[in-house]
Amino acid sequence: NLRVRPLRTRSTPHQPRILTGLAFRSHIHHLMTSHRTPRSGPIVTENLASLPDIGPASIAWLRAIGIETVSGLRRLGPVRVVAYDPVWPELFVAETARIRQLLDPSLPIALEHMGSTAIPGCAAKPVLDVLGGYPAGGDVRHYVTALGAAGYEHRGEQGIPGREFFRRGNPRSYHLHLAAEQGQFWRDHLAFRDALRGSDQLRDAYVALKLELARRFPNDREAYIDGKTAFVRDVIAR
Repeated sequence: NLRVRPLRTRSTPHQPRILTGLAFRSHIHHLMTSHRTPRSGPIVTENLASLPDIGPASIAWLRAIGIETVSGLRRLGPVRVVAYDPVWPELFVAETARIRQLLDPSLPIALEHMGSTAIPGCAAKPVLDVLGGYPAGGDVRHYVTALGAAGYEHRGEQGIPGREFFRRGNPRSYHLHLAAEQGQFWRDHLAFRDALRGSDQLRDAYVALKLELARRFPNDREAYIDGKTAFVRDVIAR
């Protein structure tokens, strides 16, 4: 279910080039047949193991010559946190109605608003997070295809087993996280959302933490995300 995407590059001296889709596959074929190493610096793709006909030995060779996955790198980039916008719940309702209209009735899906934009009064990145749940035992591949037809770009698990990640919009406006309904990923994210919805004290503490992390790490998304982990786990464990 790997969708072909156009070539994307990052050519600054401090960042690797990123190749995805057909461009990456063509580049890998050239390297493996010529046994050359990249001349233009590290090459990064999303998931080496997802490539067809690429075994463990080949993956080891590719990594040895400087090719790595996005998940193996720090997610650098600006951290943007904005004040809560009361329009976010309205956008969620409109987007989920659009999804339901486009998905075939044979694909039942539960849709929940998750993340900081789902918590009234919480500062957040201005991207809505949608949690999609498919029935236990359902074939996730059918949902991946249907959501792709609905305009969502599939990005794979991205390091979270059992969660398929999608995004939509340019600039990016929606993230969709697809997981088994009532599975661990589903329960944890709703538990965190509901806990902060029900406690102004928890919400305000989370906002303060996010703003402090954004101040300390304005261009390091990985450090910003890591800095929130302990707080999130503590809330879920309550």
